[in-house]
Amino acid sequence: MQGPFSKIFLLNILIMVGSVAYAIEVKPFKFIKNNEGYPENIGLYKIKNKYSELYVKQYPFSIENSNRNAGFISEINPQCEILKKIYKQQQNTYVVTSTCGAWFGMSSPESHYFIYEFNDLAKLIKSETIEFKESLDITISELNSGIKITSSQSPKTGKKYDYEYKNGSLYDFSTSMNRNLVSKENDRICKGFYDQVYTQFKYSYVPGMTNLFEILSRHAYSWVPNKIKSSEELSDKLANDLKGKDLTQRRNVPYSRFKQDYCS
Repeated sequence: MQGPFSKIFLLNILIMVGSVAYAIEVKPFKFIKNNEGYPENIGLYKIKNKYSELYVKQYPFSIENSNRNAGFISEINPQCEILKKIYKQQQNTYVVTSTCGAWFGMSSPESHYFIYEFNDLAKLIKSETIEFKESLDITISELNSGIKITSSQSPKTGKKYDYEYKNGSLYDFSTSMNRNLVSKENDRICKGFYDQVYTQFKYSYVPGMTNLFEILSRHAYSWVPNKIKSSEELSDKLANDLKGKDLTQRRNVPYSRFKQDYCS
């Protein structure tokens, strides 16, 4: 009986430009039916190296090699790590994955992209993580010396992300943020927190739960301005404000005063 990796997928074509070999995208050599739902078909990959073979399964995500010493242990639940692309460049293999939305909470737009590099022994030699704090269109493509990960322009900051992974290093060529858009976004979040949380939140004492993250719901905490999240002093001040003042007292605080205290 043949196993899912019994067929050999041999990638031996390199596009040459001068003496530099472009990374080539690896396609599945076989699909198997997924009896558990999405994705309907699960892609299986087999990358042949000089001294070993690398096996990758699309879902649940897994990486193994013929020597059983790939050195790969993901920190992400295999069912929440999504295979995006695989590239082969001479004797090196690049595997690109991303996290599913449930990893951060279904309402969170945040996602992480992971780059894993394996050598000709199919052993993990390097990994990098790219964080995206908002939902953007991400494109992954090949370079003459590695791979490229770019994003659509952020409607909130005007920034366009551009990363290149080559020769074992990750380079950031992202464009600068638009200060005007950033200012508008900061104002939107500050006003949103004031309207939806500060003037609506009713505090109920729970023993042992004292800081801002603990007393607010996940949705309410998502509205906390980044300036407050990054400052322990401001975070404690706001937590004490929410606990020490009732709704009437907080609603009597004008937005201009709240903004000056917490967002400016």
